[in-house]
Amino acid sequence: MRKQAKVNKLQQGTQQQRNQARKDSLSELTKGVLLGSHDTAIGGFVYLRRVFEKLIKQAADHAISDGVISEDEFTPLRMNEKISAIREYLPSFIVEHPKLYSLLSKGVHELTEDECSRVFDVIKMSIEMILEQKLEDRNREKRLAEAKKQPQKTLQKH
Repeated sequence: MRKQAKVNKLQQGTQQQRNQARKDSLSELTKGVLLGSHDTAIGGFVYLRRVFEKLIKQAADHAISDGVISEDEFTPLRMNEKISAIREYLPSFIVEHPKLYSLLSKGVHELTEDECSRVFDVIKMSIEMILEQKLEDRNREKRLAEAKKQPQKTLQKH
């Protein structure tokens, strides 16, 4: 009984961390969109890039906890290499568009305000697609887990 309570407490802590990470990403996405829509596209790029980096970090943490890659192996990789190394843990949109991060970085470091403004909507839409896909994947995983439980519950009743 105690062991189960400890596991539940750890899971609850992890869930709270995930919820906070989602809130942080949503806040940064909102700030990025607001800046981008108020002629401050470079500032918007900074926030959208942070959202992208957090998505990669979350996927990397999952891959590391599964033993697919170690943190020491992952950390020094360039972003395109990181995406390749953990592609099974990422929404397919990121894997299919690996240059998205390069464009985000270019917007932060090299592009003019006008150049960033011209591509801002495409970048914003891409980040939104990634977040939507991640949410769909999470919902699918929840439904699958529930579906796996149902036959067991039914068998226990009979």
